[in-house]
Amino acid sequence: MKDVFKEMKAEVAQNVVDRKHDEFEWKNLLIANDNLIVECLSKEVFYVATNSELNVARFTEMHVANTIVEARCLELEAELSNLRDKSHNDNHNELVNQFSNIEVHHLNLQLKYQNLKDGFRNNPPTPAKDTPDIDSVFVIKKMQASLQGKDNVIKQLKKQISHLQETYSEADRTLDFKALNSQITQLTKKVIVLQAQNDQFRAENGKIKQHYKELYDSIKITHAKHIEQVTALTTKNVNLKSQILNTVNSISKDHVKPIVLAPGKYAIDVEPIPSRFRNNKEAHLDYLRHLKESVETIHQIVEEAKVVRPLDSSIISTCHYTKHSQELLEYAIGTCPQDSHQ
Repeated sequence: MKDVFKEMKAEVAQNVVDRKHDEFEWKNLLIANDNLIVECLSKEVFYVATNSELNVARFTEMHVANTIVEARCLELEAELSNLRDKSHNDNHNELVNQFSNIEVHHLNLQLKYQNLKDGFRNNPPTPAKDTPDIDSVFVIKKMQASLQGKDNVIKQLKKQISHLQETYSEADRTLDFKALNSQITQLTKKVIVLQAQNDQFRAENGKIKQHYKELYDSIKITHAKHIEQVTALTTKNVNLKSQILNTVNSISKDHVKPIVLAPGKYAIDVEPIPSRFRNNKEAHLDYLRHLKESVETIHQIVEEAKVVRPLDSSIISTCHYTKHSQELLEYAIGTCPQDSHQ
């Protein structure tokens, strides 16, 4: 009876150990589940960050395009200004050259008139000459009239030059302003479109940053909770291991005393069937019964060893094997016919 009580107590201890082992497995599954959740959240964060980087790249491209358009606008303005200055300088230089030629011609006429006048003073006309004095006077008058006409032409040319400069300046300004306003209007429309796209990308980027921040905060909180849970489970696991070790030690040292096998208690004597009884069914039944008793003896020995070392896998498998052998022998004995033939 005492042996039966000890065996029951050992089975209870083994059940406690199995239950603790199942709890360990369940907690390990929970930890693995939490790790999977963290991995999924990390992948989602990676996707959001990648999408944010793509949006930033698109925003950078739009900003570069806007900068290129503005630089092109400045280049067009500079080119237009250069063309206007060049055209103005060309026309002005042409008019100045014409005016200079006329002025040189006028100076030549004045010098010629002065030379004639000086020559007339230095060499007065004599009556013996063929040309009368009236002719010289007429020549001088004609030259004075020609000089006066040249002066008038020069004045008119100066007025025309001044008028042409004013007209050209106004027309040039009008044409330049019209062309420049047209180009500026087109560039302004492009800049407005780019600014609208830029603002849209800024808004999308702000939303993505806000979502990423919220997701990061959520992951941070979840990670902190996960660390607390893992720490608590690890502490509980350590405590359970220490409790199991204490339980096993108490069972193996205090409650289970070393069993000394008495001589002849587990005697196993299984001899093969003699050749003359090989066709005798009764002999085979006796052999099976005797073999069953031997297997029961081995099973008892294994059960006692299992109490001493409940976590030994080889002893546990041997116990299952001997129990299965008992069931097979019982089935073979139960299904064997009762009549015998010699």
